[in-house]
Amino acid sequence: MLLGGALGGTAAVAAAVWVPTLLYGEPGEPRATLQAALLAIIAAALVAGALALVAAQVRTASERAQRVATTRHSSGRYTSAVGQLAAEAVEVRLGGIYALGRLARESPTDQVTVVEVLSAFARARSTDTARRASSAAQRGPLGEVTPAADIRAAVQVLAGLPQRDGVLRADLRHADLTGPATLRELGLARADLRRVRLDQADLTGADLTFADLRGVELTFVILTGADLTGADLADARLSGVTLRGARLSGANLRGARLIGTDLTEARLIGAQLTGADLPGVALAGARLLGADLTDARMIGAELADADLVGANLTGATLTKAHCRGADLTGAELTGADLTGADLTGVRSLTQDQVDSALGGLRTLLPAGLRRPAAWEPHPMDDEPPAPPPP
Repeated sequence: MLLGGALGGTAAVAAAVWVPTLLYGEPGEPRATLQAALLAIIAAALVAGALALVAAQVRTASERAQRVATTRHSSGRYTSAVGQLAAEAVEVRLGGIYALGRLARESPTDQVTVVEVLSAFARARSTDTARRASSAAQRGPLGEVTPAADIRAAVQVLAGLPQRDGVLRADLRHADLTGPATLRELGLARADLRRVRLDQADLTGADLTFADLRGVELTFVILTGADLTGADLADARLSGVTLRGARLSGANLRGARLIGTDLTEARLIGAQLTGADLPGVALAGARLLGADLTDARMIGAELADADLVGANLTGATLTKAHCRGADLTGAELTGADLTGADLTGVRSLTQDQVDSALGGLRTLLPAGLRRPAAWEPHPMDDEPPAPPPP
């Protein structure tokens, strides 16, 4: 940069000498005046350039020093916070957890490490046999086990961290988040739980309203009575999850796969379940008013006494589903596959709805409704009907 500036300055001086000569020829006052003016302009420009170069170098040095100072400061904060996690006093551990959360939000480069540390902390403390026994002995006024404040805080901090590409939200696989490490009634409203890995966690009564659970994998998680109103569970994978009495009104479950999931008496008013895979799902007594179940696969689903008023079941697969006592007032059944389904005792089912659906010889209809002539024998008609759930 310096060499380029020197060459440029030399060329400018040469131009200041020769240009007036070419314009005026013989020496004289006009040529001298022009040369002096051009040299003055060039000198001013060179001084300004030099000052700008010095300023840039000073700024670069200052930024480098600031980065070094920030790194040292972050390192000091990290070391101090991690040290607090091993303290005996829960207040000190909580301070370390929240300090790590602040560090991760302020320093993106440290977030990976913070996630790993807090995840390991939750796994280790929740599975420590001695600590669990000690915590289980500490009970509330009604004899209930007092939840571990530090584990709950670690999960909340992890759920509240910014989403960054390539950074796992949390890894809580093999943690024992039950009993004294329970996450019951934990406040996780609007939490970002994408890519969180949870096994057998107890989130009974937890507040997950408008939480981001897209693509999450939940295995044997207990969410009884949890509030997931407006939550986004698109493409989620739930296996053996208990959602009895949970609130999922307005939730997005498009493309979700719920295997062996218990949604008995859950509220799914206006929920989006387009293309969801719900084999054998328990929806007895569930409220699905206005829910969109277009192209949902609900083979062998338990829908006894379910409220499906105004639900959209266009193209849904309900083969061998048990729908006794369900309310289908105004439900859209165009193209729905009812082969082998038990519709005895279904309320407000009309002949027009039946005519618009698909079925077979083993489809059981309520009294007074006739089997459409278009319902030809189906391969599934040769199979014995599925026994009703206990």
